[in-house]
Amino acid sequence: MSCIAYLPNGSVDTKCPMKEVRHIILTSKSFTLGALSAAYSYATWKAAVDTNLTMFPLRGITSYENTTDDPNVLTTAKTQKYVTNRPAPSALAYLDSNHCDYIDLVKELKGGHYGVIYYLEDGSFLCRRSTKGVFSGFPARVTAINKGIPLPGDIANNYPVHIHHIDYDDFENAALIKPAWDIDDLILAIPAGLTMWQTSNCASGDVSVQINDRCGDGVTGFVSADFEELSSNYLVSPSITAVTDSGAGVYVLTLSKAASPVDIEAGDYITFRVKKTVATVVTYLSNRLTVVGDT
Repeated sequence: MSCIAYLPNGSVDTKCPMKEVRHIILTSKSFTLGALSAAYSYATWKAAVDTNLTMFPLRGITSYENTTDDPNVLTTAKTQKYVTNRPAPSALAYLDSNHCDYIDLVKELKGGHYGVIYYLEDGSFLCRRSTKGVFSGFPARVTAINKGIPLPGDIANNYPVHIHHIDYDDFENAALIKPAWDIDDLILAIPAGLTMWQTSNCASGDVSVQINDRCGDGVTGFVSADFEELSSNYLVSPSITAVTDSGAGVYVLTLSKAASPVDIEAGDYITFRVKKTVATVVTYLSNRLTVVGDT
């Protein structure tokens, strides 16, 4: 806290109340939009959503609560009052979503650190501007969790997301930008969601999976290049070396752990997802699936 009480620095004769939040945009922890010109460019945002996968716009919210604590006010023995803290902002947002998309959020958003950008009802984005003029989301821990059983008579609140920001100081550097394009343009760039699950044991490296449109029917046509290996238990060269499309979204995958190839064995595991790309743009993206070798 400064020992000098500075006065504010000028003003303008404009009344502009803050608008309500209409959309929430998540980014990876380290993502930045860049300087002002890049932050206004639709190309910057679109590439983050459909190419680099460093930004994810939630499709909308039905309502939200500002859950930020009130500042502590200390009253001294001489009845003087002091504000003793600056609570970090927080919110509880209820998503305009569906069961399948929300379950994917529950699996991914478990209190990890993200950037959060707020889209307001007047078309402006509330974000953070660093001391070097770089725009980004406000750092926050984000958790998706509900009560499991649907709420009776309260269906609009079945898909909550908890947002807990790290430090009020980030909001001292809050900035509003209002580009010419609309949030709907950005939502159109989101890759089509897929749901993938295992339907058999993994024997001699072969495993059956089902791949459906999110909340929809089976999807055919995926090949080996459409699968992305994400992690493994220190395997030399984890990969999906063969894909058999059996129709109706049923696939048999061959999982290997070395370039020979050598099939994964008992105790080995590979985590992967469908990531179909057309000219660098991701068109389909599934949940992450971890398959463990059985034999």
